[in-house]
Amino acid sequence: TATYTTSPKSTVTTGANTTNFTNVVTYVVTAEDLTTKTYTVTVTSSPKTQSSACDVTSFSLGLTTGTIVNNVITLILPSGSSLTQVATFTLSTGATAKIGSITQQSGVTSSNYSADVAFEVTAEDGTKKTYTIKVTVAQAPVTVCKDLDNWKDGNNTTPNLSPIGSGGYITDGYLTGVNKYYFQGLYEKFSNIGDSKSRKLTSVKYWFGALKAGSPTNTMNFIVTTPNKTTKLPNGDTLYLVTKLVKDVEAALDKDGYYVLDLSSLNVKVNGDFYAGLNMKYKNAWAGVAGANPQDTIALVHNDYAAAGATINSAYFAQNTQTGFVYDTLVGKTDHLSLGIFANVCDLSTANDLLSFNFTNPVGAVSTSGNTITLTLPNGTNPSVLTSLIASFTSSPKSTVSIGQVLQVSGQTTNDFSASKIYTVTAEDGSTKNYTITVIIQQSQKSTEKDFLTYSINGVNGVISGTNITLTLPAGTDLSNLTATYTTSPKSTVTTGANTTNFTNVVTYVVTAEDLTTKTYTVTVTVSSTNQNTGADLLTFGFTNPNVTGVISGTNITVTVPYGTNIKSLVSTFTTSTGAVVKVSNIVQLSGGSVVDYSAPVSFVVTSQDGKTVKTYIVNVTITPLLSSAKDLLTLGFASPSTVGTISGNTVGLTVPFGTNVAALIANFTSSPNSIVRVGSTIQISGTTANNFTSSVLYTVVAQDGSTKDYTVVVTVSSQNGGTGTSAKEILSFGLLNPYINGAISGNTITITGQAGSDISKQQIYFSISPGATLTLNGVVLTTNVSIINFSNPVTVTVTATDGTKKDYIITVSIPKKNGKLITFFKFLEVPSATTTIDDVKKIITVHVPYGTSLNLTSVFGVSTGATVTIGGIIQASGASQISYATDVNYVVTAEDGTKTTYTIKVIVDPKTAGIEEVDNALVRIYPNPSNGAFTCESSIEAYDLLITDILGHTVYSSRVEPNGTGAHTFDVSDFGSGVYFATLQFEGTSKMFKLEVIK
Repeated sequence: TATYTTSPKSTVTTGANTTNFTNVVTYVVTAEDLTTKTYTVTVTSSPKTQSSACDVTSFSLGLTTGTIVNNVITLILPSGSSLTQVATFTLSTGATAKIGSITQQSGVTSSNYSADVAFEVTAEDGTKKTYTIKVTVAQAPVTVCKDLDNWKDGNNTTPNLSPIGSGGYITDGYLTGVNKYYFQGLYEKFSNIGDSKSRKLTSVKYWFGALKAGSPTNTMNFIVTTPNKTTKLPNGDTLYLVTKLVKDVEAALDKDGYYVLDLSSLNVKVNGDFYAGLNMKYKNAWAGVAGANPQDTIALVHNDYAAAGATINSAYFAQNTQTGFVYDTLVGKTDHLSLGIFANVCDLSTANDLLSFNFTNPVGAVSTSGNTITLTLPNGTNPSVLTSLIASFTSSPKSTVSIGQVLQVSGQTTNDFSASKIYTVTAEDGSTKNYTITVIIQQSQKSTEKDFLTYSINGVNGVISGTNITLTLPAGTDLSNLTATYTTSPKSTVTTGANTTNFTNVVTYVVTAEDLTTKTYTVTVTVSSTNQNTGADLLTFGFTNPNVTGVISGTNITVTVPYGTNIKSLVSTFTTSTGAVVKVSNIVQLSGGSVVDYSAPVSFVVTSQDGKTVKTYIVNVTITPLLSSAKDLLTLGFASPSTVGTISGNTVGLTVPFGTNVAALIANFTSSPNSIVRVGSTIQISGTTANNFTSSVLYTVVAQDGSTKDYTVVVTVSSQNGGTGTSAKEILSFGLLNPYINGAISGNTITITGQAGSDISKQQIYFSISPGATLTLNGVVLTTNVSIINFSNPVTVTVTATDGTKKDYIITVSIPKKNGKLITFFKFLEVPSATTTIDDVKKIITVHVPYGTSLNLTSVFGVSTGATVTIGGIIQASGASQISYATDVNYVVTAEDGTKTTYTIKVIVDPKTAGIEEVDNALVRIYPNPSNGAFTCESSIEAYDLLITDILGHTVYSSRVEPNGTGAHTFDVSDFGSGVYFATLQFEGTSKMFKLEVIK
């Protein structure tokens, strides 16, 4: 909403209610006599100041909040937590984060934190900071297990061997049934550790010694029971009963006669005394002896003592019709037969922690306070979602999670979170812990700003000091009929004083912020005395962005701004004689507030406070030419002795004859155009300036734009030849310098494997040779740490000893090929506004194009260095081929080393949006194309935005094109070199792209 004042008795007859300033707005002001004047208003927004903040302000995994100290984030997760977690975090406004090449999204991206992780944060302006995330999992409580061995310890309290049958316990015999089956019951009593704590029975081990299976259908029932509350015998509650075939038990006995029954999966819990034992259904174990009735044998306990040809390893019984029972002569009726039984019990886990909690759709921001968990869903989430949310969570191992009596299953159970929910985590030992889960929907934060930003009356700016505003108006001003113009903080309103016209007394304004808080301002307006100032001078003039100050000479003002400044929309700052008013094209100018086009000289008209003096200043703005940044040392050598140096990177190496005085050598050199060369603060003149080269000398090349590059000059004096020189001529070490890679020397052969991707034709070397010897290649002396050699083919170097004898070495360097195979960016030539998302994990590239887009498209893409792209085996060039994307298209990226990966390109056409019209290609033409960089865009569209980008998407030219009566607009991109460019015309919400070629 614009605020303005016009001439007395005039009205705004066109444009008065304009609120949309996307394009140029036209106002028509009609005077009382009905004559009119047309004004155009162009509104531009200053580019956002990009923040350099790149901090992690919070970081959590699951329900654990990390501790941030300097650039290290430390988390200790509860026992049982996974080290693969989805992190929730907050960053500085506008910042982004990556782990490796993977962009991190709070509450979404899962990463493995089993080792320290580098978490790189990038600010809006590109500033980076790396945090190290250190995650450990708390030690799990030690599970204490104990073997209970009452038999071995002499604590066997087993009652007499007692049969179990359909009639229960029989006190005076073993046989139940008629000549067919025998049931044998045997138990041992165990006492738990003694602290009345529940434990898990993990296994029971039975010692049978020797065991005969008998009939293949014979079975054993392995039983654990609690004692009978009255008799204390083993016929209380049955904790488990497992039935096994005797033949299977026999087969499973170990060499010592033990059988282990694993109960770990049955979750059998014991508390206090219990009995472990067995009973059997048994027949036909033994065929009997001559003259005796058939007998059944149950071999329970194997003892090593025997009598009269029999052992006590069997209890065998036969039916006798007269006496009823016949017992083994070695086992009396009242004997106790003891069976070896051993139990193992373990402590139950007490862990009852909720380790993580969130929703998969939508994902909430988690905050914890003790056992209270709050999830904040994104702003705009429909409240109805709260009634049917499915939580994904993890809890301590061996624990269960429930709400009330309802067991909760992660990722399955639906609950209504309109109100808080109590999640109960129950440990294996039955102990519980409650967590309160509260879900809220994030609300847009309302602005608290409520300030007057500008305030003026009749073109006179008010002085805002705190909540007081003061103005002094010219003498004779009627304070009872004035209109103020002002701006306040965004989203704020003036709720008191907005319509004030009478400023005879102090006026009160109340400014109300979006959050309904208020601030009260007082405005005091005074009228100056009759002795008004007659000065009409511009005292200072400049700009704040860029921050430059103009030079005032008489009524001419010159301002020089940096290269690249958009001089069509600059805001000036200035000071004037007291009370003077400044206008441009009859529009009052506010220092620091008025935007003016300075592409041509601008007249600033200054009127004195008394209105009697008028002075016109002409402001000329010029752009500083782009200064060269070239700062290379191109050549360096000596005329005496005649020596040419070898420049390798930032090092220059020269070798001079033995006996040369290097303390005062004069260098001949060349450097980049418009640059100068210094040693320290002394400017160097080629062929004139002498320097001491006893040690290395640092040469600094200064570019035209003031940037610098340093070169280290190393002069080596050759060893003396002849006389009694030595014949030593060995290469002691040889390798590549950047990076440092040592060669393998074998006889006269040196082999080196370089770094993948490096330029084999430009490898800087280091070496050591026999004292006094020299190393040459094709007669040129080589300098260690300086010389550069082309190793595209094997190279033969020569070592010359001080006695003149020589030895050749053959050096072979191989460079592994690169394995990079990523698509680094992707877009379509025809649809520059399309939104592209690259998923480098799933290798899927998704492109959203506007409704109505033809799916015959030309892709523009980038790949890893050295990689190539094929579709169906056909090599693709960026920006060259148009194909159909009506179905998914697979791009196969082949690395330099031959390894491959496949990206799937998915093109999604967005739904139709009402009111959008396409720019018809026939309405626009750009010519000549190709050109040397100067183009003309001719269009039947009178007003549009023109954007020129290079092949990498960098903007090289932009302009708002307004009607000029010809329909033609010229632009020049020749400064940016030869190549392919793209012109985009944007008009009423849609756009059209054209390919341009610059050939110079």
